[in-house]
Amino acid sequence: MNVRLFLHLFPAHTTALPNSLEQRPPCTTPIRLPSFPAPLFDYDIANDIDLSRAALSNDQKDRLLDLIRLHPDAFVGPDGRPGHYKGPIRHRIDLVEDAQIPARKIYRVQLEKRQEIEKQITQMLKDGIIRESSSPFCAPIVPVKKSEANTWRFTIDFRGLNTIIKPQQSILPNIQDIIDLCANQCLQRRHTTKSGKTKAIDEYATPRNTTQIKSSLRMCSFFIHNFANIASPLTAPTKKEVPFKWTPECESAMTTLKKPPTTAPILATSRLGKSFIIETDSSGKGVAGVLKQKRDDTAQIIAYASRTLNKHETRYPAIELEALGLVFAVQKFRPYIDGAKCTPITDHAPLKPLLYRKDLAGRLAEYQIVLQEFDIKIVYRPGKRTLFATCCHATCQKKNP
Repeated sequence: MNVRLFLHLFPAHTTALPNSLEQRPPCTTPIRLPSFPAPLFDYDIANDIDLSRAALSNDQKDRLLDLIRLHPDAFVGPDGRPGHYKGPIRHRIDLVEDAQIPARKIYRVQLEKRQEIEKQITQMLKDGIIRESSSPFCAPIVPVKKSEANTWRFTIDFRGLNTIIKPQQSILPNIQDIIDLCANQCLQRRHTTKSGKTKAIDEYATPRNTTQIKSSLRMCSFFIHNFANIASPLTAPTKKEVPFKWTPECESAMTTLKKPPTTAPILATSRLGKSFIIETDSSGKGVAGVLKQKRDDTAQIIAYASRTLNKHETRYPAIELEALGLVFAVQKFRPYIDGAKCTPITDHAPLKPLLYRKDLAGRLAEYQIVLQEFDIKIVYRPGKRTLFATCCHATCQKKNP
């Protein structure tokens, strides 16, 4: 920036300039002034960003870095200060009309926590994250110590505020519909189960705590038939007040659960206008169902479903237990079989006339009403000829010889 300075000296307590100053020409020497505020040093935030693994072309990477350079204040700087958003959009919390603003009493805290609270509040005021306010709202601060030594997480108990916030409705698609669409896309692109594609499952680490076990169970439950019975040794450590212990039974169940997702075929996609087949079975521990659809004289598996029985259901007689398994399967597969013809296959002969009997009472009558909603025809098939029918019983017999 070129600036021309005009040098004028005014003596104190005077109202007129001396003749010598009036005749002095102004200084016309151009000088270079630094921009204000002057940067301490040259810093390019793009140097700290690694785009080597980004799925972008070189031109896209350059455009992204140019965009980041235009807004360096939005990111954490070299001095560690957080960035600040300066756009026109402001966050707004809509409260219930005429709701009383919560003003909870402040908790007493020990000296160490009090010093940490004051330290973090001072730093947030300095960084411009918060500002002083005279609002009647008050929520207590609850510092939580992190796993790192001598570090605290600044948390606030906003439960009082949450009770008077207007709920926001987010209409999201059903996750199961998304999975079905993804499966259809994978089928059209001929994705396979080669070893390289399933390496992550084969090398899945042994769970070391309850959280990791739950994550493993959620991963496998969609793909594996009779999942509830196979995974029963793994679900036991996830119960409350049960100490975590990895037993040989858990290791065997985990190994068994890894095999189906890594071997073809896994699951097929359903086709409109085609009839469905449901194979069901029940045991003293759980009920299971398999949804299939015929294509080129071959029944391809569409979905699996299973669950364990509660302590009351384990006392059901055989006919009610088999009927429960059928009701569970048709309700689970409702999005597929609703409005389509379906043939449930069972290895329990007394279940075949369930839809037509008029002398039913109790639970069987309730099950009959549920099944009459669907266009189904129950078919009996001996256990030896049913592909998946004996899985539940075989698994339970191994666990309870």
